[in-house]
Amino acid sequence: MSMNRLALGLSIALMSSTGTAGTFVFAGEGNGVDMVAHPEGYSGTGGAISVDVCIEPTTNNQTDMVVPLQNAIAHWNQMQQSVGNLRSGSDNQLTASQVDWESTMMHELGHCIGLAHPNLANESGLTGSDLEYTKTTDGADNAFNLTIGADNVRGSGDDTRGDDVNMHWYRRNSNNPFALQEPPFDFSTYARDLTALPAGQTFAANGDRTVSTLLSASGTEAIMQQGQFSDEDQRTLTADDVATLRLARAGNDRTAGNADDYTVQLTYGGVGTGCKITAIIDTTFTGLAVCELGGSFLSGNNIQITSARMRFSSTTNWHFATIRVPEPVAETINVATGGTATTTSGGASSLLANDTHPNGTALVLSTTAFPGPANGSITLNANGTFSYTHNGNSATTDRFVYRVCASGNTNACSMQRVDITISGASSLIFANGFE
Repeated sequence: MSMNRLALGLSIALMSSTGTAGTFVFAGEGNGVDMVAHPEGYSGTGGAISVDVCIEPTTNNQTDMVVPLQNAIAHWNQMQQSVGNLRSGSDNQLTASQVDWESTMMHELGHCIGLAHPNLANESGLTGSDLEYTKTTDGADNAFNLTIGADNVRGSGDDTRGDDVNMHWYRRNSNNPFALQEPPFDFSTYARDLTALPAGQTFAANGDRTVSTLLSASGTEAIMQQGQFSDEDQRTLTADDVATLRLARAGNDRTAGNADDYTVQLTYGGVGTGCKITAIIDTTFTGLAVCELGGSFLSGNNIQITSARMRFSSTTNWHFATIRVPEPVAETINVATGGTATTTSGGASSLLANDTHPNGTALVLSTTAFPGPANGSITLNANGTFSYTHNGNSATTDRFVYRVCASGNTNACSMQRVDITISGASSLIFANGFE
């Protein structure tokens, strides 16, 4: 695999109209570092928002784009946190010189619904490995201050950054962009300033692959981290991607559970020009990929996206996926303390019992979890059967994430979560010294 990252882009034009985990487009020194971006259709009132995505009629590779775009829409709608999303070499279907269009487009689609790069990226004007430091402004001295910490990993929690102002939202007292997180996702659980870092840490960590190795989640990188390698697919979301979107969906007041909260459903709009987001492989475009955005101010530190167009290189050796991804359903398991469960709480012996494929294709389960449970062990079988054994500790809950793929194509995959309820005490009574 080539170790040269290909740069993915973001282009922004902000139009003021009515006034005033990761990072958000439009945020920065000009508009304010606390600015949160919301998709087109959100005006401050909560509820369900539909955002359609079209393929432009004049695009190259029009037919090739359909399945990858539908897959990316499915993943953003599923909003499933996972690890192990980097697949290269024999673990994917690309040749050494190909770039995965689905992975690249998933990243650009993230920009189009409000997410920015969690790393400094090429908009900073920096080059090489310095691009992997966490997203910041350049501070009062108008220069990025980049001091790597003792772990020798850029973008980790022990970097020091001088007067650079952090722009990456992180989980309070965790600062682990790869750890699966629970609700609420709002400003009570996420911070941008550095006052909520764990003891001994000095800066917000980002979702770079080198940081994932440091934090025991090797082979994982946030979809929104800038840079795409050839011979690599990266098609499922991480905790950082999901948490940042859910943080925005707490609404203008930034508190989850209130009337201004919203949900988003992306839909495939076919070939046309009237959608809120459009995509084109463009013979006039000279970069690799970009999402061109317009926006307007809402109340406070909130901006609504008003236009979004994804443009992609017509000269890149793209790989186009040809198989749709499955549509899995979250499952639950009940197990006794120290016990073993082989059925879901609904009585199914297979985790695939409720999972479907849009084309009716048979499904197969990966035998690895992404990640596995923290309070027990899991055995997964290709036919969907499983065995979870609790380790006997005092935990009352556990969870794991499984990967389900289209049979015959183990790169057409989706992730889904299983929540485990642990109850009851051991039935063993230990007696010693009775007469």
